[in-house]
Amino acid sequence: MRYFLFAPLTPILILGCGMPHMELHTTSGTTELVTFENNILPLTQHYCSKCHAPGGEMEERNWLNYESVQTHADAMLEAMTTPDSAKQMPPEGPRVPIEQTRVFSRWIDSGMPR
Repeated sequence: MRYFLFAPLTPILILGCGMPHMELHTTSGTTELVTFENNILPLTQHYCSKCHAPGGEMEERNWLNYESVQTHADAMLEAMTTPDSAKQMPPEGPRVPIEQTRVFSRWIDSGMPR
C-alpha cells in the first residue's frame, strides 16, 4: 500500500530534474544565470566583432546576433578552443581566455538562454 502513496509523486520528482540551469558563480558567492545578452554578447563584441559584425569581412556570420550565434555555437566553441592555429578564432590577437570558453560551453549546455 505504501508504494501507491508515493506513485503520484514520481512525475513531479522526474520533472524537477530537467535541464541544468546555467549559473555563473561570482566572487561574492552569489550566482548569476548565464545568458546571451549578459555574458555571450560581451564576449563576441570583444573578440569577434572586428570581422563578424555588420561591415566586417565576415558580416554574413554576425556574432552580435543571437540567432546567428545560436546556429553556429558549437563551431564557434571549437574555433575558440582548437590547438590548430590555422583554424583558431580569433585568427589574430589574444585568444579567448579559457574561463570565457568555459562560460560559452556552459551556455550551450544549458540550452543557450537569451
